[in-house]
Amino acid sequence: MQHRTRIAGGLIFALMAWSQSAAAQPAPEPAPAPPEPGAPAPPRPEVAPETPAPEQAPAPGDAAAPGDAPTPADAPEPPAPEPPEPPAPAPSEPTSEAPEPSEPTPEAPTPKEGPAGNDADDAEVSGPEIWEGEQPPLAEGHERPVPNYDGREPEPIDAGDVLIWIPRGIFYPLYAVSEYVLRRPLGALTTAIDENDVADIVGDFFTFGPNDNYGIIPSGLIDFGFRPSIGLYFFGDDVGDVDGLGVRAHVAFGGLGFYRTTASVRYQIEDAGFDTHPKMVQLKGVWERRPDWLIWGQGPDAPNEARSRYQAQFIEAIAHYEGGFWRSSYVNAFIAVRDATFGNDVCCHSIAVQEAVDRNLYDTPPLFEDGYTVGRIGTELYVDTRPQRNNYEGLASDHVSPPGTGIKIGPRVELGLGLRESFLDADQQAAQRPLYIKYGGTIGGYLDIYNQRVIGLQVVADFVDGLETGGVVPFRELTTLGGNRPLRGFIANRLYDRSAVAAQLEYTWPIWVWLDGSVHYAMGNVFGERLDNFQFDKLRQSFGFGFKDTSARDHAFEFLIAGGTDTFERGAGLDSFRLVFGSSAGF
Repeated sequence: MQHRTRIAGGLIFALMAWSQSAAAQPAPEPAPAPPEPGAPAPPRPEVAPETPAPEQAPAPGDAAAPGDAPTPADAPEPPAPEPPEPPAPAPSEPTSEAPEPSEPTPEAPTPKEGPAGNDADDAEVSGPEIWEGEQPPLAEGHERPVPNYDGREPEPIDAGDVLIWIPRGIFYPLYAVSEYVLRRPLGALTTAIDENDVADIVGDFFTFGPNDNYGIIPSGLIDFGFRPSIGLYFFGDDVGDVDGLGVRAHVAFGGLGFYRTTASVRYQIEDAGFDTHPKMVQLKGVWERRPDWLIWGQGPDAPNEARSRYQAQFIEAIAHYEGGFWRSSYVNAFIAVRDATFGNDVCCHSIAVQEAVDRNLYDTPPLFEDGYTVGRIGTELYVDTRPQRNNYEGLASDHVSPPGTGIKIGPRVELGLGLRESFLDADQQAAQRPLYIKYGGTIGGYLDIYNQRVIGLQVVADFVDGLETGGVVPFRELTTLGGNRPLRGFIANRLYDRSAVAAQLEYTWPIWVWLDGSVHYAMGNVFGERLDNFQFDKLRQSFGFGFKDTSARDHAFEFLIAGGTDTFERGAGLDSFRLVFGSSAGF
């Protein structure tokens, strides 16, 4: 079919070219009409004969017959230098004579004149350049310049255009990584996936159900310091043809003694939309047992030399409500029961907590010996003035993310009540029912410098107080930094105590439609009750670079390279290196 189209187009183009060429040439002169009987013969053209002929007068009986063309022998004498005009034809008799050679022949219209009757040809053409004639073909790899449609001059360069090159130079290594290592390869990969229907093939393999509303997806997680794990993530939407009813489950295995299972049933009250906010209620259960948890002791000065491990088992049931209400603001309220037990049967050729205590590296963590069972109830409220980023109406290709400038304020509070008495030491001589309150908040400001390239500064503070005189708080319920919390250059629960404070400066930018890059720098640490003994010299630093999935919170992918330092007081040397790669359950 393509060949037929090309042939037809070539013929049409040839006919058009021939018609324009024919219109540009003078019309051929037809033979002159025979003179009337008795009329003088038309003048002879001024053409010198090659051989002069003797002058002969025509005989009286030799008049030319009608229809016979005069011959050179019958032609009269050459006229004077300016021959008289031939006699005009009679009005009643049409003539087919061509215009005299002295009259100019009409030329074919130029391309810019266009065919008659086109209103667009009468309009005035604006712009710095007017196209005339056919443009020559461009060489391979070249593009035609964009026309200046509005005719306006370029905007003048201001101070902002100059100053923007300072952060561009600083962040160019990150740009080069995100552009040439991530975005372009991802773009090529996405194009190849789309052209070869890989998404449909993979989707058909991992999803099932009447509307492909069920699926099983493999997962894995590497977090340096912990055992790597592999697992499976299961999802189901509109279960039993009930709109909004969904299930989620995730199982993970990290070697003998490392097992984790999470399952939930949820009901989506309202979906996220252009002018709506997601709202849902969920029931979730967690069972986790692993022998690779790390601990360095309590307080801001917990030394790296005190590194040790413990075994932990958590069984938890949670009911919670989560919903948005204005722009990016949302509220999360929950009630839960948690049972925790700990032991010294550890992995990875590390010393256990009991051995570290025997070496006087740190004191026994609170309620480590007997574990605890607590009921928890709490809420967190985030007022965020930034518009919703990924909600839009119409076609996705027409969506433009709104500016990411705004402020975020988030207070939170949690009450913990012990459901059984726990022994405070190994001799089981004293027991106490834990009772505590956790509270804190986050305040942050964000500036979108260009299309979701956002610089954000946030300050986080958390506190936990016992509600009884000398009340004990389980060590796993104390405030922490590291892991998914600020100071991400440290592993989860690396720092814990009665209070914590941190400030973080972060720059984020979109790499792909579902992937954001980020680079951060933070300072902070944990301290005693209500920031007791807070000193600037005891702050630690954290810095890192990574990217994460923004499309699926339930099973999100993340890559992170980060580091953390010792306190300023001890020289601020590199104290921690962290590498995270993979996905985990986020529901």
